[in-house]
Amino acid sequence: MSKILVSGGTGFVGKSLVERLGALGHEVTVLSRSAKQLPAGAKSIHAYTPLEPGAWFQHLEGQEVVISLAGERAVGVRYSEENKQRIRESRVQGTRTLVQAIAQTAVKPKLFMSASAIGFYGSEIGSEPRSESSPAGEDFLAQVCVEWERSAAAVEALGVRLVVVRLGVVLGKGGGALEALQKPFRMFVGGEVGSGKQYFSWIHLEDVVRGVEHLLADPEAHGAFNVTGPKPVTNAELTRVMGQTLQRPTWFKAPAFALKLVLGEGAAPIIGGQPVLPKRLSERGFEWKYPDLASALGNLLA
Repeated sequence: MSKILVSGGTGFVGKSLVERLGALGHEVTVLSRSAKQLPAGAKSIHAYTPLEPGAWFQHLEGQEVVISLAGERAVGVRYSEENKQRIRESRVQGTRTLVQAIAQTAVKPKLFMSASAIGFYGSEIGSEPRSESSPAGEDFLAQVCVEWERSAAAVEALGVRLVVVRLGVVLGKGGGALEALQKPFRMFVGGEVGSGKQYFSWIHLEDVVRGVEHLLADPEAHGAFNVTGPKPVTNAELTRVMGQTLQRPTWFKAPAFALKLVLGEGAAPIIGGQPVLPKRLSERGFEWKYPDLASALGNLLA
């Protein structure tokens, strides 16, 4: 088994991943800004300053795998200049600092796995499927993802293999997007958002963890992987399935202009989106436990 360091290991995805890696017998070290409580599955946790070098660099020594999951929330927030700076710095500078820490280790890790997001492809509405070979978008979040991945790519000059995980919208219990998505339906005011034609490229949290586990076990995995479910849906379909699962009406509608008034530029990832397909992950032999939205929501909301 491997010695694995996870930055952002106390976040929504990080906690589940750390618990799974620990259960598999890996020796997991977690870096967290607060480091208040040892997550299940971790052997140790240490405070760090993700944007600045520090004594925490020592904890990367001897690690065989480094996984970077840290980043400020970027969807469902207003894109003020202050928020934009936090979002960009937490991803770009945070990854750059982690690579700097790797550069100072005496023995380099074999693998650096860096999170990214399907925001890479932009938020315009489209029906053409996007795969890992599709070009980047041009909006704020897309350009952040481009810079984010470029910061991670610097690790390759150190002789470290790089895997970039472009996460879709992660659905899981206890937080994340599902908590916000289900709330209006439970209050009997659920319905389509914007045009309803925008695609929602989702993935069950358990399949995120399983997908990362699959890539960790594949010594030939390299480059960018879309970690999404194999069947993205439109917002209209999401609304229908959510209503059926929760047995709630779906006739209310949140118009795009209302979201723009509340979130400004930050409304773009919610009212836009294309179908993003996990082409490379499928080619590497991964099989989803929850391949369709109905089975995922049935598991999470039953």
